[in-house]
Amino acid sequence: MPKVDPRVAVAAGTTGEGKPNGQGHTEPAVNRGGVFMKRYARIPEWVVGGILPRGSLYALTAKPGHGKTAVATLLQLCIASGTSFARRTVHKGQVLVLCGENPEDYALRLVATLQALGLDHGVVDSIGVIPGSFAIGALPDTLRAGIAAFGEVVAVFVDTSAAYFGGEEENSNVDMRAHASHLRALCRLPGNPVVVVLCHPHKNPTKDNLLPRGGSAFVGEIDGNLTLWMEERGVTSLHWHEKIRAVGFEPLSFELVHQQIVISDANGQPTRGDSVAAVHIEAAREGELADRALDDENQVLRAMGRKADATVRELTDACHFTSTSKTHGLLGKLAEAKLVQHTRRERYALTRVGKVAAKDLSG
Repeated sequence: MPKVDPRVAVAAGTTGEGKPNGQGHTEPAVNRGGVFMKRYARIPEWVVGGILPRGSLYALTAKPGHGKTAVATLLQLCIASGTSFARRTVHKGQVLVLCGENPEDYALRLVATLQALGLDHGVVDSIGVIPGSFAIGALPDTLRAGIAAFGEVVAVFVDTSAAYFGGEEENSNVDMRAHASHLRALCRLPGNPVVVVLCHPHKNPTKDNLLPRGGSAFVGEIDGNLTLWMEERGVTSLHWHEKIRAVGFEPLSFELVHQQIVISDANGQPTRGDSVAAVHIEAAREGELADRALDDENQVLRAMGRKADATVRELTDACHFTSTSKTHGLLGKLAEAKLVQHTRRERYALTRVGKVAAKDLSG
């Protein structure tokens, strides 16, 4: 008769629960199928309908400048206030934000997004913010106590994964699995929150290949990977790639709008500034912005057709744009379409195909 390892508890089909081993862990147990289904078969409880299920660990992956912080801030304020997110139902509740990358910028994003949504500033008291970075697997006892005192939360946002990485190397499978495990532990905070981790992508990301750093070792330990990709200048698309703990959803578009804000300085005097907020847009508005972007690209092509090897500054002036950053963005889009090419510092030239397009536009 085969020997049975005494360390493994075998359930006879009653509770199916393992037994404590006296070392802080529960020994595994064998569950009959019916018992297993009763214990584990649950319809997801959505924090954001069809996108973020409670008790799960999600990545939000995007290149710098593609709207990670802006969309995450919108999500946080929608959850804290119970405001619908992109026409999807939201479970109202407290939110915890680990803000390790840029607390000053995040504070301004909160002000700008409150203003864009037309919300009272009192809403932010439902958001607990922890500024500063540390190894997520080594939470100080004082911080644990502070989190407990804040109360139950329905969502936790980690900005960014890199700011809380406690391993030696992001390319290490062992380190990244451990990192994901430490992040998942946040799902067990009071309230069984969804945890959303803002992530930088791997090298050379594309719209159709947008995975967080850490590769399969990290992706294998999370429940879903949400993505953001800048479709047109100022418009970013929220979707998912490779993995999601749901049936999936169609891309959602958000306009990144500049907000003029007024805040008090250290002396209590009002001071003006600006920041960026994400605002959900419908198909009609998205089409309008796409048409405007196409018109701007055509202006650049016409200007380049009139003057070969033009500088970015010269193109900006010729098109009557207010900043060279807009021109740089448009040239990037035209380069992706192989209509222009970078020749030397601050100078671009039309490709053969670009010359034909510029001639057609001028004719």
